[in-house]
Amino acid sequence: MSLGYPSRAARVAAFGFASLALLLGLAAPVEAATVNYIEGAWATSGGTNPAYVATGSDTNISIILTPKGTGGVGISTTSPQSLLHVYNGEVQVGSSGASCAAANNGAIRFSGTTLYYCTGTTWTTLASGSPALSSLTSATATDTFDNGTYAQTWTWNALAGNNALSLTSTSTAAASNAQTMLNISLSGTNGTSAQTTYGAYISNTHAGTTSTNYGVYGVASNGTTANSGVYGTTASTISYDAGVKGIASAVTGTVYGVTGQTPSTSAQASGVYGYAYGATGNVYGVEGETLSTGAGAAGVFGAASGASGATYGVEGWNGSTTNGAVGVYGYSTGASGQTYGVFGVSSSAAGWGVVGVNAASGGVGVYGVANTGAGNGVIGSTTSTTNGAAGVVGAATGATGRSNGVYAYTNSTTDNSIGVYGEALGASGVVIGLKGDTQSTTDTAAGVLGSANGATGQTYGVYGGTLSATGNGVFGRNFASGGTSIRGYVHTGAGIGVDGDTDSTTAAATGVSGVASGATGATYGVYGSDASATGYGGYFTNTASAGVGVDGVANTGAAYGVEGATSSTTGGAAAVFGNDSGATGGTAGVYGYSHSSGGYAGYFNNDNGGYDLYAIGSKNYFAGTVQIGATGTAMSAMGVCTVASYTPTSTTTNVTCTGVPASASVAVSCSASAAFTAPNTTTIYARATGTLNQLAVNLSAVNAVAVTLTCMWVKP
Repeated sequence: MSLGYPSRAARVAAFGFASLALLLGLAAPVEAATVNYIEGAWATSGGTNPAYVATGSDTNISIILTPKGTGGVGISTTSPQSLLHVYNGEVQVGSSGASCAAANNGAIRFSGTTLYYCTGTTWTTLASGSPALSSLTSATATDTFDNGTYAQTWTWNALAGNNALSLTSTSTAAASNAQTMLNISLSGTNGTSAQTTYGAYISNTHAGTTSTNYGVYGVASNGTTANSGVYGTTASTISYDAGVKGIASAVTGTVYGVTGQTPSTSAQASGVYGYAYGATGNVYGVEGETLSTGAGAAGVFGAASGASGATYGVEGWNGSTTNGAVGVYGYSTGASGQTYGVFGVSSSAAGWGVVGVNAASGGVGVYGVANTGAGNGVIGSTTSTTNGAAGVVGAATGATGRSNGVYAYTNSTTDNSIGVYGEALGASGVVIGLKGDTQSTTDTAAGVLGSANGATGQTYGVYGGTLSATGNGVFGRNFASGGTSIRGYVHTGAGIGVDGDTDSTTAAATGVSGVASGATGATYGVYGSDASATGYGGYFTNTASAGVGVDGVANTGAAYGVEGATSSTTGGAAAVFGNDSGATGGTAGVYGYSHSSGGYAGYFNNDNGGYDLYAIGSKNYFAGTVQIGATGTAMSAMGVCTVASYTPTSTTTNVTCTGVPASASVAVSCSASAAFTAPNTTTIYARATGTLNQLAVNLSAVNAVAVTLTCMWVKP
């Protein structure tokens, strides 16, 4: 070994492990026998604690410990796991007040009550206790946190006009339809049965004057294919499951289970859109329920506030093929109050509060069912006094197919139950309780089709009532040439195509009233057609004494109160057919009445050489005058009588001829039943005497043979 004095650094290094071993009470290393040059001395601190104190002429002396290889420095441990391992104790640091620089980067110090670390340029604070949430830095790798059963609660009890927590992204790298901002998933099979769990439970119970709260508020925009503020979907096939289900549990107030609103003016924009794509089961795209009995409360409330465009307050779509599945299902369980299962309001002149669309053949856009009692499947009401306002408007816009603007039926057997009930409450204006419109050109397409399937009871396929003096309970209009406003069809039996009934005792009250208001054209107030050999195109009956089965009135011009036309070439076919089946009483099969001085109570014309009027029966009776030909003289009465076993002479004889009026102004013509014995130039003279049933008769020559005279008389 060299006995000289090496450099100070070498001497300190040589001190190394031998002195450290003695300092820490460890076994001395093998190299300790070669350590000779040490500037310092062992001393005690506090009496018994060994300490090594560097001594030397230098002002600043460092003690350097350099482990060999992967070894470390252990304090209170014989197997250090790190370069410096302090076992079963604390490491205490203070502060020299030195500046933070690159040379001491990573150093730590404690000053006052704060712990600092050096970043190479700045002493940075390490906060006492848990670090502040605001001191977190951005993640540099994907991570998963498993909190076990430890519930976490974050509060912002001083929150004012800002967001408590914002999750934002401006990424444009969406791919595979998988970009999701926040994914909340709750899954697994519960060990306890009958549990109700929530994927997300959001509550807003703020109180305040004229305040508005939203539990969930969704906004979606800029999508070129579809945008949904709130989108709910369920693949469940369990009955009554719903993609979005809203319940307004307050029993009073105008509350809504689900309310949706869109300001969009684009076609098919939706405030709430629900889609149930389960192929089976009574599933619902949107289901709303309200327990409130307050006026205006609704299970689902949709408002399309766009002033234009074909927008929808609520739109429902259902892909299920199972009976009972619906696009939108509203159920109002309140036993009282003007509540609505589904209520829709649109501010747009071209919009709809509620619209139902079915794209499948034979489907139904809006379906109403009244199960029992005097319930209504669909009820429409309007208080508007504007012409054209309607409680329910049905439009079948398909150009072909047996489509219906409105289709309703009721299974109830209770009197006055109704498939569709329309009521126009406006006290004035041409308002309509129910209006149907179809653009189809296919036979049997209907603007309104009503079917009463109940086998008993006074039920109605379509029933309309109006309180307005100028309104219509049911109003039908056809704008096309040759079309029909209201058409009634009977399939079998003694059914009735169109049935009108009035219990009014006021003059001019009518069970069925048809008005052709067109100033020109061959139009009809009421037109009936029947293909049955025993049926009737129009059948009208009056069960009251002195009533009228059909009453036709022609107000002005060459109009007709009742007109009948037939193109049949079969004998017995009739344009107008009247049947008087009463065995007694002054009844009439066909009764015509005209107030016009130049009009006709009954007008018959045949332009093909046939009969203008053909009467069959044992007795034909004309009340009033009869005129044959345009220049003829009107007749007030006419008849035929018989003078039995008369032996004529040239002397005038009064004879009985039953039926002759008690008037001398009667024209009489008689013929004999056998040839006269007098010359062939013999003439019969007959005249009315003015006595009822009496004629004065004589011959121009005496006749020796008794004959029977048949006389025809006419009274002007």
